[in-house]
Amino acid sequence: MQEATVAVEVQLPAQLREFVDGQTVIEGTGVTVGEVLRDIVGRYPALEEGLGLKGDDIPKYVNIYLDDEDIRYLDKFETSVSNGSQVVIMPAVAGG
Repeated sequence: MQEATVAVEVQLPAQLREFVDGQTVIEGTGVTVGEVLRDIVGRYPALEEGLGLKGDDIPKYVNIYLDDEDIRYLDKFETSVSNGSQVVIMPAVAGG
């Protein structure tokens, strides 16, 4: 039995808002973080390049959180989402 697709809130940083008509939050659907991201990229194709999503790796300069947990330490793009989950995309911050 396949899991039901759920709606997830995706928060975007200022750098990516130009790719989504200036929105700060958009809704994506899927059962995993990867599916949610593919859903929003399907509606906003320029977002894929803005995120630097190529293949199955999370770009070094992008942090993706599911309900305050970094997906790098979960199941990456295969991390399951549930109704009402929140995905936050943030640029990585480097300093010296």
